[in-house]
Parts: sequence; structure tokens; C-alpha cells
Amino acid sequence: TTHCDPDDYVDSDMYETMYLKAVETDADVVTCGWIMHNGNNANYSILELKSTGKASLKSLEFSISLCDKLIKTRLISDNEIYPYPDINFGEDMNVTVRVLFYADKVVTLTDYYPYHYISTPDSATKMPGVEIFERYYSKCAERLVEFLTENGGEEYRVVCNYLKFYCKHPLLNSNKTRQWCETWIECHADIDKYPLPERYKRRMAWMAKHPIILAIYNRYFLMRYKWHQI
Repeated sequence: TTHCDPDDYVDSDMYETMYLKAVETDADVVTCGWIMHNGNNANYSILELKSTGKASLKSLEFSISLCDKLIKTRLISDNEIYPYPDINFGEDMNVTVRVLFYADKVVTLTDYYPYHYISTPDSATKMPGVEIFERYYSKCAERLVEFLTENGGEEYRVVCNYLKFYCKHPLLNSNKTRQWCETWIECHADIDKYPLPERYKRRMAWMAKHPIILAIYNRYFLMRYKWHQI
């Protein structure tokens, strides 16, 4: 099982290559790299996951995308991992996190970039950040936190906080800094553990307690920063 967004494209050998690797290694999930096309620019990205899905989650080394993954169909059907019916934006996240929770073996095809992500001005990702958060991301985070807490307990606390932190980042993109500061404040305590540039971690942790200063900083600096794509 895999997924390709309708405005993206893949190299002709992508799915065959990933399938053959899955058969060879008996992997539950096979991942690869991708190329983001934005006008004349092309950025290559790859995230090498741990050998098991749970290890990738706990280390916060995972991407939310389904497009760079080939997933064993039985893993999905046996564990009833289907998109939440009332969340039709960012649904990759709620499937990927649960897939990784149950995946006993994960293989990454390194130095292989067959997926082509096309960034366009009319993309759904250009939707106002507040709307993205309130209609989709907040619900997704709450359900994933409930799932991880029920099935994994305290050892997934940092993972839960990171998902909350990631899901509320659209608020910063809309300059809703006070709402960002006051939403899921418990996730700020673990900012130093998140896969963010080191220069941002302490700064963000301190500014989470000072909405006015964060608003100024966000206006002039954070809006230029491309959030880490988990």
C-alpha cells in the first residue's frame, strides 16, 4: 500500500524497486527519499528511519508522509489503520504514526529519490494556518495522543508532545502567537528534544512563555524558517 498526491509524480521504477526491497527483506515498511520542486529549485530530502517503527517514533526520526513509504497491506488490515473519517487534510499523519507503531521492520532506501513533490501556489497547504489547525491538526493530534497513550503509555509521552508541537505550528504561520503559546503548553517542556535546529530550541522554549516577544520574533524571523517536516 502506498499513496501519491495527484499533483506530484514518481520515477517509473519507484514502486517496483520498493516492492522488491520489501520482498527481499520481509519489511513491514520501506521508505525512500523525495525531491521538492518549487519553481526552478529542487531540494533533495531523505530521512533514514530506525530498524523498527517504534524506535523511529521514540527517537522522533520519522516523516508523516505516506508518499515516501510502501506499507505491507496486512499491517494495515490486521490493525485496522484507516484515515480518521472526519479529517481530510494532513491525513498522512494519523495513518503513518499508527503504521510505525505496529511496524516490526522498517527499511530505508538511502540515496534514492524517486518521489517528486510539486509545490504550487494553489496547494491546499496554502490554507490559512488557523483553519488548518482548528479543523484538522488539533483533532489529529488529540486522537493520536489518545492512541499512543492507550497503547504505549508513558514511554510515548515525548512523542505525544512532539506531535502536539508539530500540529500547532500553523498558528505561528498565521501570526497567532498568543494562541500558539496557550495551546498544549505541556509540549514546551520537551522542546530541547525535538528535531529542530539547535539555535531555535532554547529561544523557542523561552519565548513560549512570552507571547509578545514571540510575536515580534515570529514576524521578522520565524516566518522565514521552513518547519521541519516530520
